[in-house]
Amino acid sequence: MPSMEDRRVLDLPLERAWKIGKNSFEILPQLMPEYFESIDLEEGDGGPGSVFVLTMGPAMPGGRGRVVRERVDMRDDDRHKLKHTTIEGGDPRYSSFSSSIKYESGPYRNTTIRTWTAKYTPAPGVWAPPPEDLKGLSEKITETLHNYAAENPDYCAY
Repeated sequence: MPSMEDRRVLDLPLERAWKIGKNSFEILPQLMPEYFESIDLEEGDGGPGSVFVLTMGPAMPGGRGRVVRERVDMRDDDRHKLKHTTIEGGDPRYSSFSSSIKYESGPYRNTTIRTWTAKYTPAPGVWAPPPEDLKGLSEKITETLHNYAAENPDYCAY
């Protein structure tokens, strides 16, 4: 299965970066309405087996109102790792798509390394390039959350 990865160093302590990352569904529609009209927990408590319904904004491929369902495969508070799989409404170029995000201590005090990894299978009979657009969106989400955290020091303070 093909994969791609993106790593970023964040100027946030590990525990705060993890708390922001695992709870990002609560604030992304407010911070990025052009990408996410809403993100709702449809099933579960946010842990493994939970299902989120993402209603896309106008800047997303497929346009405003497209609905994507994602299942949480892993949320490991000890290892600071999340994994989601698209189960409905995903990019038609791929027959399967999953992503994971891992947070680990950064190279300097109060920094964190955020690693995003996507695994995907091109749909049969469709030429599908690597999902660079989704990698770009992951980068934009990380930047947006990081900037919000810098401007709002009490948000997800530990």
